[in-house]
Amino acid sequence: METVLAKWGNSLGVRIPKAMAADAGLDAGDAVSITQSAEGIVIKKAQPKPQYRLADLVSRITDENRHEATDWGQPQGREIW
Repeated sequence: METVLAKWGNSLGVRIPKAMAADAGLDAGDAVSITQSAEGIVIKKAQPKPQYRLADLVSRITDENRHEATDWGQPQGREIW
């Protein structure tokens, strides 16, 4: 399919036809990733950033991956140890 680039501020914009966007799982307001390759520009739906819960992260601490405490010395300002 061919389309025409449009000026959008200091950038260029491209319209994605509704059917093509639906096939790609894209909707207005979705985050996308844009990469440049030897073949051209590739636009993909962005992968959601993983959500971490503190309890899940803490539960993964083991004796093997636990670091020793670091001695940072005496306070240098108003921090509390």
